[in-house]
Amino acid sequence: MAVAGSPEIGPTAMRASSALENVGSEELSHVATQAHPEQVVGKLREADRLLSEGSELPEVLKHLEIAEATYHRWRNQYGGMKADRSQHR
Repeated sequence: MAVAGSPEIGPTAMRASSALENVGSEELSHVATQAHPEQVVGKLREADRLLSEGSELPEVLKHLEIAEATYHRWRNQYGGMKADRSQHR
């Protein structure tokens, strides 16, 4: 029985709302956030160090917790910058 003026909630809406209630903070921790240029330069510098020590790229990306596409985008965008110059971009 629906109350006048309020929409009737069906099973689909109930499933969607209960699914959101059950999302834990661990699952939300993987939400993408934009890194600051100084952080990007630091991660690229660390990637260079790990690669020069003989680590494979997939290993380095896992350590840095970034996707390969992100690594290449950052390398193209920030490649030759020093940490202090990245603030003025």
